[in-house]
Amino acid sequence: MSGVWNGRGRGRGGAPNTNRAPQNNTGQAYPPLAGPRQAQPGINAVTRNMANMDLSGRGGGGASRGEPARGGRQEGAQGAVGVAGGEVAGRRGARKGRSFADKVDLVNSRPSDRPSKCGSGGTRVQLIANFFPMKTTPDWILYNHRVDFRNAQEGGAEETRTFVKKRLLAQQREILGLHIFDGSNLYTISRLNPDPLILASQRNDGATFELTIRFVTEVSPIDITYLQFFNIIMRRCLSSLKFEQIGRHYYDHGAHINLQRDAGVILIPGYITNIRQFEERLMMCVETTHKVLRTDTCWDIIRNEGKAFATEVLVSGVVLTRYNNKTYRVDDILWDQTPRKTFLWNGNNVSLANYYQNKYQLNIQNMDQPLLQSNPRRRDIHRGDNSPILLIPELCMPTGLLDSDRRNFRKMQLLSKYLQQNPPSRVSSIQNFMDRLRSSDETRGLLSEWGLEFEGRELVTINEGRVLPPETLTFSNQAKQPVHVKVNELADWTSEMRTDSSSKMATAQPLTTAEWVIIVSSRDAGGVDHLVQTMRTLGTGMGFPIAPPAQIMVLNDARMSAYLNALEEAKNKHKELKLLFTIIPFAKDTTDLYNKIKKRCLSQYGILNQCFRQTHIQQNNIGRLRSVVTKLLIQINAKRGGEPWKTLLDVVVPTMIVGFDVYHPGKRSSGKSYGAMVASMNRTVSRFYSTVTPQNLMDEISTRLEVDIIKCVKAFVKQNGDRFPTTIFFYRDGVGEGQLSYVYNMEVAQVQKALKEYYETLSKPPPKLVFIVVTKKGNARILCKSPGQNGRQNYTNPNPGTVVDNTITLPERYDFFLIAQQARKDQTVSPTAFNVLHDDLLKTPAEIQALTFKLCHMYYNWSGTVAVPAVCQYAHKLAYLTGTALDASPAEGGGSGHNVQPHLLNYLYYL
Repeated sequence: MSGVWNGRGRGRGGAPNTNRAPQNNTGQAYPPLAGPRQAQPGINAVTRNMANMDLSGRGGGGASRGEPARGGRQEGAQGAVGVAGGEVAGRRGARKGRSFADKVDLVNSRPSDRPSKCGSGGTRVQLIANFFPMKTTPDWILYNHRVDFRNAQEGGAEETRTFVKKRLLAQQREILGLHIFDGSNLYTISRLNPDPLILASQRNDGATFELTIRFVTEVSPIDITYLQFFNIIMRRCLSSLKFEQIGRHYYDHGAHINLQRDAGVILIPGYITNIRQFEERLMMCVETTHKVLRTDTCWDIIRNEGKAFATEVLVSGVVLTRYNNKTYRVDDILWDQTPRKTFLWNGNNVSLANYYQNKYQLNIQNMDQPLLQSNPRRRDIHRGDNSPILLIPELCMPTGLLDSDRRNFRKMQLLSKYLQQNPPSRVSSIQNFMDRLRSSDETRGLLSEWGLEFEGRELVTINEGRVLPPETLTFSNQAKQPVHVKVNELADWTSEMRTDSSSKMATAQPLTTAEWVIIVSSRDAGGVDHLVQTMRTLGTGMGFPIAPPAQIMVLNDARMSAYLNALEEAKNKHKELKLLFTIIPFAKDTTDLYNKIKKRCLSQYGILNQCFRQTHIQQNNIGRLRSVVTKLLIQINAKRGGEPWKTLLDVVVPTMIVGFDVYHPGKRSSGKSYGAMVASMNRTVSRFYSTVTPQNLMDEISTRLEVDIIKCVKAFVKQNGDRFPTTIFFYRDGVGEGQLSYVYNMEVAQVQKALKEYYETLSKPPPKLVFIVVTKKGNARILCKSPGQNGRQNYTNPNPGTVVDNTITLPERYDFFLIAQQARKDQTVSPTAFNVLHDDLLKTPAEIQALTFKLCHMYYNWSGTVAVPAVCQYAHKLAYLTGTALDASPAEGGGSGHNVQPHLLNYLYYL
């Protein structure tokens, strides 16, 4: 939709209590005390401890993520609402959420009987990654204590606000010594006595509080809670460097990039840091990030653009309140309320305007502006808080870009110079960050007092990286005989698809005249004849014969109704129709038209559809048009059941490759979430069966895996002469942060149970299962380093096929990184992480890595490798199309209405 803003952010920052004074997000500073140092324990001890540790969270509880707890209920004109910096805050009791172990996804999936998870084969290569090793780590034991705060004058009422608790505890620094406090858990280097230790502190208003400190547990340097502790220290270091926390991460406002004149935004650079025990040592991963802030306020948008546009742009977007650097998701605009709204604050009824004047010295300029409402998120509801938060538009800045911004080529080209970094630029930014961290006396002292020190500014070296051998793909020649072609080192075989190449598509489904019709508006019809001729010429050279269409239907106008009427007419007139080719007109937004066409063709008619943008047929560059049409023909052939190219699995038993992904509706949408599963049906991984089912809204975890996996097995049996798959590789994409434990404990069991029960009904042994989690959105970056001129170093992206299974992998996992795709020169390639959660086959690491890379060659929308196995990419496309256009699951028996017709389930209709 035109002007739709896809803001990004936490969705809900920590709303301060209305009694809270301004402060930074890290709380109080503590006096330095020296701590001993020693090299860290060996890897075997770390792995063994992680495998057996208690993950209940009793030892540490959840990290506060920089969010203060929300305290007492404020009563307003309409009951309990909240104020977040201008929000009226509802009750936010003590923090209850996922444990830190959940957030770091600590799951021990490494087989105890597997001597090594490192593969072999390929070419050895030295690499670097964006990690900084620790030079020293502490050898002391950390003591975890629980602290309760009760008001001695108010019948023992508990204090729940984190910033108040930190101030109360800071008064006892001489007794506590060196310590870290996150709002609930107190970490010290000596056990406090007596137990419990009872102390007294005074709040700013004179109220006396009783502090009860109870010992919880010892935390050794190889315990998961230590990771939480290290990251708390790092947050304090970032705050000491004057970085400001916005959402989850820290940003350097002093280095902001003002693009107000050219792009209407300000870019604030920041860093994502994570200290964790990796394969051989404790290291910190550092990745660059940017926060995009628009220079206009939410009130500017409301005042200048009107209600309709403001609602479209702001609702479900993320805004930043600059007075406290918090981010909130806007769920509604309250047009009938203004800053005159009153609520109870410090025993008095005050208006929102007066609250901001007294608390932040901010004068509200317009007293008639509406209010923005942010509803409680799931984690707030779990804490017992159902109260919304109210925001004043003129104090809120939108984050992210409008959809109209994303369609502005010049603006995006300008922003990409800063948002997309090439390898040398990225390395420079990360090393400069480490220089800044190590050159600061305050941060050095803070790290030193806890016995921590980084080795230096150089990124960690990976001495045993490998580049897998190029894959061999199968095409055909003019005589329809197989032609085997070894892919080049860039994993790009576009040249093999050209008409002057001796290679043709492996198999093709010729398109006859009676099988297709073109629909185009009159204003776009001028280039259609040339387009058809180009398709026929290139199709012949690629081994995909195409006859002229049965009809070119020229519409008098480009309205949606005209296209839908033409589709109906074509379907009724041409009884052998197999493909409706629709040329979409140029417009600001054609999403609705595209979705309606897809739903009409796939759901009601059961006919394949190919949409083609009008801008492509107006190409003045003949070479560019030929390139576009080449990709178009590959896609059409694949949709019709052809095989543009093949690969050959190195297996002798019936094997099925499965990919699974989940689509979530946009924040503005009330639609469903969908889980899509795509499974290979042959040994060359070139034919597929697809199924999709609705999921719980915004739930990444699937509860329908049992049903879907059996559908795939039945389809495999039907297409392979009653032969059942005896081996199944299951690639699970789309696992969100903190959900790995659920997938490991629940989804693997679901798939195993469904297969076992189904095979038992047929008196067959269940198939061997290999279950692999695929993660695309990690922070690791892997680069090649080589000597350059004048003593400088060259940094480049590794070639496709690069594998890393040591140094930066996790000791408790059976995991590896794979770079399967080629990146542009102005970008840094992102490796994909693979975590083998279950392996009945006992395949060697080298075999699993080679199979995974092979599968990245089989995506028919691109004549090159993709970052994930093709079945995962197909599942992503299927889930997205279903959620955005079809909004219903395919019918398994005689579908109608919005259901995809069942005969299409064996085709890649979603490409």
